[in-house]
Amino acid sequence: MPSLRQIEANRRNAQKSTGPKTEAGKAKVARNALKHGLAGHGVVLTDEMTAAIEERKRHWITQYRPDSPAQLWRFERIVIESVRADGCVHRAVALRDELAQRAAESWDDDRALDVEHLGLSLADHPEVIQPTLLQSRHGVLWLLDRWDDLADRLDRTSGDLSDADLSHLLDLLGVPASDRNDARSRLVGTGSDERQAVASLLADTRTDLQHRLDSYLIDRDERARIDAQAGLNDDSVAVRLLDRYENQVLRRLRQAEADLRRLQGPHPADPVPASPSPQAGPNSPADLPCPPEAPTSCRPPQPELSPQAPAPVTGPSARQQPIPPPKRPDRSRPDALRPSSPSGSAAADAQADRSTHPSLPRPANRRERRAFKAWKRRHPG
Repeated sequence: MPSLRQIEANRRNAQKSTGPKTEAGKAKVARNALKHGLAGHGVVLTDEMTAAIEERKRHWITQYRPDSPAQLWRFERIVIESVRADGCVHRAVALRDELAQRAAESWDDDRALDVEHLGLSLADHPEVIQPTLLQSRHGVLWLLDRWDDLADRLDRTSGDLSDADLSHLLDLLGVPASDRNDARSRLVGTGSDERQAVASLLADTRTDLQHRLDSYLIDRDERARIDAQAGLNDDSVAVRLLDRYENQVLRRLRQAEADLRRLQGPHPADPVPASPSPQAGPNSPADLPCPPEAPTSCRPPQPELSPQAPAPVTGPSARQQPIPPPKRPDRSRPDALRPSSPSGSAAADAQADRSTHPSLPRPANRRERRAFKAWKRRHPG
């Protein structure tokens, strides 16, 4: 635990190192971690990008025409993000070309180095690393070398399999650590010679690996090498990172451009497109003759309004007038009944009623007939 004197000394020393204080010093320190200027929000840029931004401002300002501080700020963001998007594309293309050239120059060396890094984790995760090594030519070659080393050690020890060699053998076979109980007895078998069993296992394993190598792994590796030289292989981590930078830059570019257009609105210098007028053709209404029954007008006849119906109201006042609810007929009066043809046994009564009162309408249904009869009983005359 530091003493009180050490704490005070640390505080005094901290006051002597507070970083740059001038604007030039702060700008210089901000460029310490600068690599390519494509990450982040474009606050710190390289000298080449700064020059390209100034040149593009001069060329694009007549097209975007910002006329306020807010529009000018968004215009500058558009220019900055466009230059950064070009930088992402150029760097990604150059990096892919470099990877293709490297595949033509040192394909085997790079693949062997990748396998060596992968083999370092074989003892930790044999059930995952060993199947992965079996999927490539360089991985199988690495396994063959390890099997040869194990065979040489067994020859030097007269076939005696130590615990370390047994663990390494199980790693090469891809046996997980949780499945190694009584591994020696299961590997050798009951009543078998350990030296012969291990020698037979080594021979069978080497034969299987060599067959896998000759059958398809050599051809697969050759196809992968040809694709890598043509730039068709999977992108590296650096290329995928540049693609992510480009997507972020393009998203900010589109947002800044949309904000600028929204602030500007329709520009007065932009011509307003006129609506296209319909071309008069041989079958257009202007060329058709008027019908002989209406020589003075070509308009279709308008429906005549009934004198009892009110004239329709048009204009703004039509929306303000309430629509009257529909009137329901008074079923206590016989003149409000809907006409309908009688049926059944009530036909004779209805016929007699109509002969007595010829102006009465015909009842519509059973309910109206009952109402009509009740009305007759109340008004016998």
